[in-house]
Amino acid sequence: MTKFNNLKYLLLGAFAVSIYSCSSVDNDVQDYDSSNKPQASALNNSASAAEGEIVTFTINLDKATNRDSNLFVVVDEDSEAIEHEDFEILLNDQIDPGDWGLQEGDKVLTIPAYSTSIDFSVELLVDDAYDLDEEVKLKVLSRRNMAAYIYDEIPLTIDVTNTAADYITMTFDWERTFTYNDTEYSLCEVGYDNDFILADADFNLLSYLAATADCPEQAIIPLSLGEGDFHVFQTLYENASLDLLGLDFNIPITVSYLRGGTQLSGSYVQTDENAYDTTQPSDPGLALPPTYVISFNITGDVVTIFDVTTGETLGSGRQAELGSLLTGFSNLPARNK
Repeated sequence: MTKFNNLKYLLLGAFAVSIYSCSSVDNDVQDYDSSNKPQASALNNSASAAEGEIVTFTINLDKATNRDSNLFVVVDEDSEAIEHEDFEILLNDQIDPGDWGLQEGDKVLTIPAYSTSIDFSVELLVDDAYDLDEEVKLKVLSRRNMAAYIYDEIPLTIDVTNTAADYITMTFDWERTFTYNDTEYSLCEVGYDNDFILADADFNLLSYLAATADCPEQAIIPLSLGEGDFHVFQTLYENASLDLLGLDFNIPITVSYLRGGTQLSGSYVQTDENAYDTTQPSDPGLALPPTYVISFNITGDVVTIFDVTTGETLGSGRQAELGSLLTGFSNLPARNK
């Protein structure tokens, strides 16, 4: 990916931190009275947002006291969205929940003394799943031994809109086992090493797409690449001397492709006609024409995966012409090993 790093996992690694703000000091402060606790309510009970956004709720008290007011936040059992998978409540459990008989996972919400409100936030996580729009449902509650009062409960709802990733993930896998001299080996184990190169619609080679000596290789392809057809080709950097061992089998590439947040997800096995076999020599200097693997098209927000040698987009029978169409080896940047 030059090496593209897998951005899916940059987007998915959220952890809870405290995010809150309090109102200014209220001049009309009362001494705390357990028989007349401040009553809590929400400024906003509902919100709409997309995956990747942060939603903030404000909880108010009807009066300030000289004592911290503690409430707690729980996930409603009717919530369609799942905590830690679809969202995070950005609150720390700074006080032992056992002090109020709370359950594991309940989040403590503290409105400091002399204040009448606090904000807390919920982060909506971006994931790879194709989700229909779903709801986060939370409740703010109190206990009789807490220093603030809620008549019943404060329901909070977030309508979450699914977000499509702005990149495609492609994984290129060629692992298989083979036997030589009664001993079993695997291609990754012996260092059989493929590289993958991106070409444009006219088969001009643009850049290495995945060339890191990893097995398998993975590429993150941003949709900002532009619109049109793009083609992926394969070269064999290191054949692990398989051509000298008298072995005879094909080594097709299995391509797993995914666009997070959409229904574009699947795998494809390179055709035998395009796949290398054990007689293919090492070619670290790109002296030989690469072989074709897979293609994709970007048009607006739509991504299509296809095989230019067998698919209906360009018809069949193109493989014989690919070698003569390929250009640009002299301009290809250095391999990123």
